[in-house]
Amino acid sequence: MNKQRRRGQRGLWLTLGLIFLSLLASPSWSQSSDAADTPRGGADSGIVLSGPNTGVNRLLPGPLSVSAEEVAISPIYLDGRTLFYVSAPEVNGQQPAEKRAKEIQDRLYKIAKSQTAPLDTQVEIDKPSNLPVVIVGDQTLLTVTQLDAQVTGYASASDRAQVIATDLQIALRSYLTERQPDFWQRQVKIAAVILLGTILLQLVINRISLRIKRRQKRLANVKTQIGNPRSQPYNPLVEVLSSGNFNTVFDQVKARLDNHQKRKLNELLRVLMVFAQIALWVGALLWLLALFPYSRWLTTLSLLSVRVPGRLLLTLGIAYAAIRLSSVAIDKTILTLQEGTHWAPEKSKRRSLRFSTFSQVAKGLAGSIIFGIAVFRMLAIAGVEVGPLLAGAGIIGVGISLAAQSLIKDFINGFFILFEDQFGIGDVITVGDLSGAVESLNLRITQLRDSEGRLITIPNSQISIVQNASKDWAQVDLSIRVAPSADLTKAITLVQQTAITLSEDAQWQRSILEPPDVLGVESLDHTGIAIRLFMKTQPLQQWPVARELRARIKRAFDAADIGMGMPQERVEIRLSDRTVSTLENRQTPEPATAAAESPLPETPI
Repeated sequence: MNKQRRRGQRGLWLTLGLIFLSLLASPSWSQSSDAADTPRGGADSGIVLSGPNTGVNRLLPGPLSVSAEEVAISPIYLDGRTLFYVSAPEVNGQQPAEKRAKEIQDRLYKIAKSQTAPLDTQVEIDKPSNLPVVIVGDQTLLTVTQLDAQVTGYASASDRAQVIATDLQIALRSYLTERQPDFWQRQVKIAAVILLGTILLQLVINRISLRIKRRQKRLANVKTQIGNPRSQPYNPLVEVLSSGNFNTVFDQVKARLDNHQKRKLNELLRVLMVFAQIALWVGALLWLLALFPYSRWLTTLSLLSVRVPGRLLLTLGIAYAAIRLSSVAIDKTILTLQEGTHWAPEKSKRRSLRFSTFSQVAKGLAGSIIFGIAVFRMLAIAGVEVGPLLAGAGIIGVGISLAAQSLIKDFINGFFILFEDQFGIGDVITVGDLSGAVESLNLRITQLRDSEGRLITIPNSQISIVQNASKDWAQVDLSIRVAPSADLTKAITLVQQTAITLSEDAQWQRSILEPPDVLGVESLDHTGIAIRLFMKTQPLQQWPVARELRARIKRAFDAADIGMGMPQERVEIRLSDRTVSTLENRQTPEPATAAAESPLPETPI
């Protein structure tokens, strides 16, 4: 299978190489139509090929020196190519630019269709108006005004008229050349090469898309969970995960983040491949239409129609790619910083949570900035003046800042929460009467998930005093009550031995940081004797360790026949001597009387 794939790739590249070699070997294809049909004696013919700024070979209108809102401007075309602009001020009594362009366009097409040989162009000065006039053959085409020169950046109308005359002479010669059989044969060959190249590129894109799809499927099957890694074969990431030997939580988070980044990059590549296919076939179609004079106007019209929407879509695509790439770059940077400060294993989880929070905030800020730049760029493309808009936005921003002071306080307090590392995502905190695990944190709000699954949203400005139960380390504070009649020394020894056994257990050893500290008798009251114990644990591990320790102590007490403490009360009933003598003189005592004859013991209830 791999051999067939390599042979197919070699054949593909060999075919592409032969196509390019044939293009280079053909002298007629390596020259443009204008250059190929120019007489060898260019100096004798008086024809000067236009430079890159003349616009003879340009399909779309070029840049202007004057805004279209200030002056009415209209282009002149020939065979779908933009030759030059004409203009007219929007004043009553003056000829509008579109009407003037239509008259010039009609005269130009009549001249082009009527010519049987290349016509000469010249510039003469009209004495009444003292303006240059462009003459083609023996027919007057147009009068160049000073406004025509200004809109294209020329200082004088005479200079602009000379350039227009030169471009017209070249365009009319191309008009004749492009209707010859030799030109059509050459363009058909070029069209065949373009079509073949498009098909080959489509095959390449299909192969790349298939690889991306397979890789995405493999990455999706990798279920990397902290403490429970699972893997699939034939993947470098999976080989790392399959060992399951993570020294710290950092290694596990890094593996999951690598998988997430690769999936995001694959999604970006898949979207790019879709756009590449669309751009390939649309570009090839427009190129084919532009090869022939009778269909070139369709290319020009299509480009004019999609000029603004196309630039808008391109801006959106670039912004989308920039957001995705910035997200990957931020994740890579955060991982590099995190790995550089990777000292103690017990601090790795806390550091992972903190860097995760910073990563989310940084990606949100980067996405907002890129989106804002893209919006202003799109407004500029649509013709909206961005400068006044920014000035107005600044004034509006001042007003909003005065009206939204609480929002600004949220952002400031959120920044200090992150900067001072008061808490991060995954921490268990208490804010006032609210407690829960931090599920989301940004510059404006903090979201907690409590023990009943409720999502609590707290604005950062309302967080003044916060209790963090999972920063750096945690502690089990356990109080065990035994019965007052229990052997106290035996109970304390049993509690200490049970706690030490738990700390040495392989399953719980990584969760417990220090040996247990049995403080001794904490209190003595009617409920029993309280024995207090401290045990230092990893963050968020104090609760499972405490639950396991309680269960083991209960089993140990049951085995040692040590009773647990419980609330007790003593009730005494005292009878007077007269009542007792009366009861003794009765012949047949009742059950209650008989019971009263004997001293009543102190009965605990």
